[in-house]
Amino acid sequence: MSFFFLNPLFLTAFACVGIPLLLHLLMRQKPQKLTFPALRFLQMKERTCRRSLQLRNWLLLLVRMLLTALLVLLFARPGIQFTKNGSPNVKTAAEYSSKPTAAIFLIDTSVRMEYVFKNRSRLEEAQEQALQIMAGLPSRSSAAVVSTSLAAPAFSPDKGEIQRQIQQLKTAPSSQTIPEKFPEILKLLKTSALEQQELFIFTDCTNQSWSLHGHSQRKKFEDTLNDLQKEFPNLRISLIDIGIEAAANARLDIPDETSFQMVPGGAMEVHSRILSTTGKSHRVGIFVLDETGHPQLLEEKEISPLNPASLTNSSDKISEVSLPVTFQLGRLKTGSNQGFLAFLDDDALSADNARGFTIEKAPPTPVLLVANDPAEKNAFFVRQALAPAQFAFENRAGFECSTLSFSQFSAWILGTGNSSAPSTSGKEILSENSIENLAYRSGTLERFHAIFFLDPPGFSSLEWKRLGEYVNSGGGVAFFLGPSLKDSQNFQLAEARQFLPAIPGFQARFRNGTVLNPRFAVTHPILQIFRNLDTPIPWEDSSVFRSWTLEEPAQDTQILFEWGNHSPALLSKTIGNGRVVLAGTPVNTLPSDSRTLWNLLPQGNSWVFLVLMNAVAEYLSEESETSVNIFTHETLSFPLRGTESERFFLCFNPFSLPGNQYSVSKNPSADEIVLIPDLEHNRLDVPALEQSGNYLLSDSRQRENSSRVSNFLRGFSVNLPLELTDLKRLSHEEIQQFFHSHSIIFLENIQLLKRTISGTQSANDLFNWIATLILLLFLLENWLSNRFYRTS
Repeated sequence: MSFFFLNPLFLTAFACVGIPLLLHLLMRQKPQKLTFPALRFLQMKERTCRRSLQLRNWLLLLVRMLLTALLVLLFARPGIQFTKNGSPNVKTAAEYSSKPTAAIFLIDTSVRMEYVFKNRSRLEEAQEQALQIMAGLPSRSSAAVVSTSLAAPAFSPDKGEIQRQIQQLKTAPSSQTIPEKFPEILKLLKTSALEQQELFIFTDCTNQSWSLHGHSQRKKFEDTLNDLQKEFPNLRISLIDIGIEAAANARLDIPDETSFQMVPGGAMEVHSRILSTTGKSHRVGIFVLDETGHPQLLEEKEISPLNPASLTNSSDKISEVSLPVTFQLGRLKTGSNQGFLAFLDDDALSADNARGFTIEKAPPTPVLLVANDPAEKNAFFVRQALAPAQFAFENRAGFECSTLSFSQFSAWILGTGNSSAPSTSGKEILSENSIENLAYRSGTLERFHAIFFLDPPGFSSLEWKRLGEYVNSGGGVAFFLGPSLKDSQNFQLAEARQFLPAIPGFQARFRNGTVLNPRFAVTHPILQIFRNLDTPIPWEDSSVFRSWTLEEPAQDTQILFEWGNHSPALLSKTIGNGRVVLAGTPVNTLPSDSRTLWNLLPQGNSWVFLVLMNAVAEYLSEESETSVNIFTHETLSFPLRGTESERFFLCFNPFSLPGNQYSVSKNPSADEIVLIPDLEHNRLDVPALEQSGNYLLSDSRQRENSSRVSNFLRGFSVNLPLELTDLKRLSHEEIQQFFHSHSIIFLENIQLLKRTISGTQSANDLFNWIATLILLLFLLENWLSNRFYRTS
């Protein structure tokens, strides 16, 4: 219990208590000298009467002084404030003065504040209570509204402006915790010259609202509290708890990419779970976006707790249970397959009722095979290893192979009708009809993720320069040297040395044959594939009889395989964003003359050759893993290949059930964000996004009647982190531990606060009692006056 005054300034009027005494001393009757015969008798009588009058005068004087003091107290309006549950007694007279006050309203705007109880969200409840407090601010006060998701504004003396700021608060996924906002509050208070300060914190008291990660954040919070106490000793902190004890909620977990499983028949399974404290069953549906972006319900399930009676613990609170849920999608289309899981029934907190997912079914990786004429024949073994005819027909191949001769390749990249590169076939003219796959003619070299040069005869300086640009932009190149290379000096040109792992020296012969010896001590993706094989590798069945020596390895070159004499056989090097592989022996068709036979790689144990070619192709075409299922405020980056667009469009689709007017925007361009690519590094960076939903990224506007074919189309999903909707609460004692010795007032209901920071009645105002006492003293004073000073 504490004693306070609403108007302590009036206490200075206590000086008026001496006024009756002063008047008494000034106006008292003085003895008069009278000529009287019986003077001695009167003097004796005077002493007796004086004692009686002094007693009466002092009693009346005391009543009048007490009456004056009570009048002063009446205007000072004292009161008694009772604390609850042993809360610390921190109130002083200065805190209840009518001086202008700097008030700060710190309101939690996390998505948890969307929780609806009795048809009101927690944010709406906080706004109403903040407006009630704001209405009682004394004149000439200033106030500021601080949101956990927005930067702190300046103080404003305009109550209308503060009211508008409170009413316009919205929840946001990007929300700081309450302790993290205290440094901003300290800076804000330093901008106010007012002596009295009030901080009102509106929170649901959940763990997430008060979490501090790591020692550094705790130390920063403690230092801020000490600074507040030192610089603002009159600051009072009040916490208004607008949370709900044992709040019931059901939330969907986010389908993780690792949970996507392919099942027989080409279907895909999506696994998730329901975390529920409601003790009830829940209807869940899976929706897939169609070509126009509209969600289509594929399947719905009702998930019930296995044993509802076991969910209630000893405190009658329902424990959170995990309920698995699995849905199966049909055959996926090539590209981005997007959808979301959603509750089909109502829930108190809608922020975690829907979870999106994006499943990428990548098209076959385009690979270019360049060989001597006849190109199809010389590239046959490599083509069959990467994309078997049956797999390619059934659209199950991992690679899409295109074949060109060296003369065709030279003419294409140089943009001329004649090839500047030597050709063993003697054909110098590029014939479009002889090109199997004409798709590349409308694109650039970067359309292909990898290029295999099978027994290259050499390249011109311009071709080497163009290949260097391709590698630096992220492409992969493999050179398998063979008998067509007549002059090794061609590989020593300056343009070639910039990205080649080594240079060819001379043709070495292995009379009895040798084999590839993998250097498993080296960490490399190609070697890792062979390292993971459970069966012994029959290298001896793939003998090599001839090979170019690989000399002067460049810096950062890795030797992956070596021959029996420990000379390098296959090298790898990373250049810029791309990769280069150089092998000293070819992998093309076998000659009929055994004297010109270079190796038995394609002819020996075929599965070794198949694994080797696929390992090289996967390494060359490998892109950094880009997760297409991210959280709010996470960034991601997409590599750019085969597109020269200078801007891209990001289209948004929210997680809304069919029939919702906001499920798909009526104006698609209204939900598009224009992104500018990083052409220097050939990537497209997507900034952090706050809104949960499915996003589609394209190099053309996704209008319904658009006839343009998009060369770049990628999708991704953004979800709210699961922990942000965890409603587990902290007790007031646990929150008090955050403040240590610093005082804080807990208010569970605004009705308990019958006063504002000044000017209104306290919950225990003594005004009526003092007024009644004054009335009684007036009656007593009147009676005493008439009794003691009765006229004859």
